[in-house]
This record gives sequence, structure tokens and C-alpha cells, in this order.
Amino acid sequence: MERIDYEAKSMTERTGETWRPIRIDGVDMNYILSESGRVFNFRKRRYLRVEENHSSRKYCRLRSDKQQKTFQLDALLLSIFPERYDEDHDQEWRRIFRSGEATDYEVSENGDVRRINNHHIIKPAVHKAGYHMIRLRHCGKTITEYVHRLVAMAFIPNPNGYELVNHKDENRQNNAACNLEWCDRRYNMLYNGASKRAVSTRRMHSLSG
Repeated sequence: MERIDYEAKSMTERTGETWRPIRIDGVDMNYILSESGRVFNFRKRRYLRVEENHSSRKYCRLRSDKQQKTFQLDALLLSIFPERYDEDHDQEWRRIFRSGEATDYEVSENGDVRRINNHHIIKPAVHKAGYHMIRLRHCGKTITEYVHRLVAMAFIPNPNGYELVNHKDENRQNNAACNLEWCDRRYNMLYNGASKRAVSTRRMHSLSG
């Protein structure tokens, strides 16, 4: 057993938490990582400080061949503890494209958006009209996208070239592919109008009853 494997096994037994070696490009480092995201330098016998950047993303600095490199903690966890993300197997993910160019993000059929390199789920903001929207970095620029449009472009065929995406259940935050459909402006207006009339009719029946 190599020393790094021994140290990981020993820390697991001492702490009751699973520890595994950190290997970068197949090369052993002097560090081991716990499933909760703690980093330990087993040669210097000390824990590393985990820092946060301006985007509240956690990272740590590791030394290799006398060079210090910065690693995102969630990317390390994904590569060393891949089973932590097994819950994603029950939904399909597809890459997000912008103007025909592949981005570093993917969207799920249920309306989640994550980074490809570390599976970090991006929390959407809510537009004043009620739609979910997210900000992505692409080609050095920050872009804003509506989540329902990302889902539709990735999962729903659009043979007629429609420009609008309709929420079938009128819930603008239900961005599952099964709840979306491409449509033209007239259909979208008629759909919303029919929904409002149906609600009004139900209210009238309720009052008269």
C-alpha cells in the first residue's frame, strides 16, 4: 500500500469520515480529501485552509513540484467522490449552446442548470414577470438566459421555427421539458386568455354556488 493510501485509510478510521487520496493527472499529491471537503497535508500533518472567492466558490491551494496551484473544491470532490452525484442519473442532461457555440454548462430535462466541470448547480434568480433566469459566463462575457428557453432549446424539437416557449400549466417556474412547448405569439396569447377565462368562470360558479 502506498503511503498516500495508508494515510487516507488511517484518517478514515480515526475520524469516522471517508478520506481519499488527491491525485492530479495520475500523480500522487501530499494531500488527502474528506467527503465533507476537508483537505489534509499528511506530510506537514495539518489541515489546509479552504477559502472563498468573490462568487462564494470554495477553493484551496495545493503544492506540486514546488509550484502552487489553485483548485476548486467542488471539482476535487466530483473527481474523487463521484458517487456523491449519483442522484443525477435519473434525469437527462444536455449541453447548452449559444449561437451555435458550446458553453461550459448543461441543462437537465427538469430545468436545472449546472457547470460541466464540477456539477455545481446554479441557483436561478426570479424575473419580475415570474420567470427563472440565470447568468452564465461565455467567451469572457456574462450572459443572462431564461431557464425555460434553455430547456426548450435542448429538449423540445421546433420544426416550425417558433420563437416563444409556453408553460402548459401556466406556472412560469415549472421548467420541466414535459411542461413546455414551442408556439407563436397568437397561440401564446390565446392560451393565456383561455386560462384566465377558465379561472374567471370557476370563480363565478363558486360565488353563485
